[in-house]
Amino acid sequence: MVLAWSADGRHWEWINPTQSLVPLGRAGDFDTCGVFSAKQEPLRTVVNDTLRLYYTGCNGPFFGSRGCALGLATLPRDGFAGYRGGRVITVPVAVAGDSLIMSLDGGSAAGVQVGIVGDLERPAEVCEPITGKHTDVVVKWKGRGSDLRKLYGAVSLEIVIPSDATVFAFSFVATPPPIPSGVKIGAAASKGAQPCTTAYGGGNFTMAWDGDTTTFYDYLQANGGYTEATLAHEASISCLRFFPRSQYLDRYAGGAFVGITASGDEVPLATIGDAPSLRWELLNVSATAKVTSIRYTAPDGGFGNMAEIEVYERSP
Repeated sequence: MVLAWSADGRHWEWINPTQSLVPLGRAGDFDTCGVFSAKQEPLRTVVNDTLRLYYTGCNGPFFGSRGCALGLATLPRDGFAGYRGGRVITVPVAVAGDSLIMSLDGGSAAGVQVGIVGDLERPAEVCEPITGKHTDVVVKWKGRGSDLRKLYGAVSLEIVIPSDATVFAFSFVATPPPIPSGVKIGAAASKGAQPCTTAYGGGNFTMAWDGDTTTFYDYLQANGGYTEATLAHEASISCLRFFPRSQYLDRYAGGAFVGITASGDEVPLATIGDAPSLRWELLNVSATAKVTSIRYTAPDGGFGNMAEIEVYERSP
């Protein structure tokens, strides 16, 4: 039973044409002389990340007297083939998520380490070593954790594999965004800094409240941009969600949200502490005062940029 792969179903590559994926049994076993695979889709029979391979085993020569029986072999999901020992540099791969996961047997000694080529904060030597057998284990770096949200485009991985370890597969995954607490409340754009510019696809301050993450507010000046909306009713805010403008994620750290009460007082609600990812970001609010409007003020150099804002009030 020989393992091969094909990208088009016509041209095949053999992983190891002289080695059976399911090894022959020991002397006296039902499959000591031959193993024959059944037509199957092992990914459809996965149980607890274990693949099942059904086969027929024979205890005699192919052209001689023999007995045959059905057999079942198992292997970890993703465990068809891997690299054992050495150092692997991958081709550039798209960072399609915010965490890197791997399927591997990290051995019991040094453990597998992974680095991102050219990233001074995530070289292989600061990766937390991974030992033991895992399917979809999250890769972490000392002092950085697993968060890859600041990486975009394509990167090459450096995988350092000890002699007692085997790496089978890796992929990038997206962590589900936090779920807002409370109830979403309507907000209608009321005012903002003007003039705007439409030269780069943006628009005026109303774009931050139009329910469309593909539109964005783009103030003409680098400093002083803000956008404000009137709430459907007076409310105590539990959290805020915002979606940034793509490509300019460095324009948000320090951006501030305030609530405005019926008497005109301003209530600090939340501040964006770091550059966001291109997804919905959640900011929890501790202030309990009821407000009638929400204002977002961009930091200096932010050009007021904001694609979308959502407001959630505390449940009754």
